Amino acid sequence: MNQSSMELIEKSNIHSDCLIINQCDRDEVISEEKEYGIVRMISTCERGLSRSRNMALRNSNADICVLCDDDIVFHDGYEDIIKNAFDEVMDADVLVFNIKSVNTEVRKQEPYFKAVKRVPWYKSYSSVHIAFKRQKVLEKGIWFNERFGAGSGMYSMAEDSLFFADIHKSGLRAYTYPGVIADLYSEKSSWFRGFDEKYFYDTGAFLCAAYPKLKYLLSFYYPLRLHNSTKLGLSKALKWEWNGIRGYKMQKNYSDYISHFTPKV
Repeated sequence: MNQSSMELIEKSNIHSDCLIINQCDRDEVISEEKEYGIVRMISTCERGLSRSRNMALRNSNADICVLCDDDIVFHDGYEDIIKNAFDEVMDADVLVFNIKSVNTEVRKQEPYFKAVKRVPWYKSYSSVHIAFKRQKVLEKGIWFNERFGAGSGMYSMAEDSLFFADIHKSGLRAYTYPGVIADLYSEKSSWFRGFDEKYFYDTGAFLCAAYPKLKYLLSFYYPLRLHNSTKLGLSKALKWEWNGIRGYKMQKNYSDYISHFTPKV
């Protein structure tokens, strides 16, 4: 957000064609030719993380896309790792790579992938991990759900998980790959306030959007997994998920829901 130049490309150690979506207070498109490719920046008055990523998908002309935010620094040679990986795993439409978490007190290091394996239907990964064949994704009509994600005004999270759920549903082939392509410098989240009522409400909305037939069955997973991290207790956390399921069907965010209804707690 609010970039005045393309210096973010150097900060992120990008050495490939690149498209920046810059949410700010102007509408503008600029382009520069570098020794390694073409870099473009689309500045827009639109807001919302998912809108930004969809704008990138619409305006990209790449065969393979890699998504990142401004807290990512790519490793030298990342472009060769990604190209070689797709050459190796020839039937892959999506590859999930390793990312090194630098600020582990903010975001713990996830276990590294050690082998190429098919991603099971129930697994999802944040977009910083994934590279995908753009045309395959577009042919399946897969986009980021603009009601989810920071700045959406509806549900503050889970846009990545919904994107990956749609990849699974579409039949695209996704694999893990053991290469490390970038460092993640996590900072304090702009939306995460802890595992409170709103967190579980938005989780319920995600489950309703991603798994409409299994939403109630899957709703037990998060309260059980996070029972030591929330003050709500298992029962209240579960009921706030169910409130989120109900609210999603009515297309109401957390604030509107509690303003108009008596939450079931």
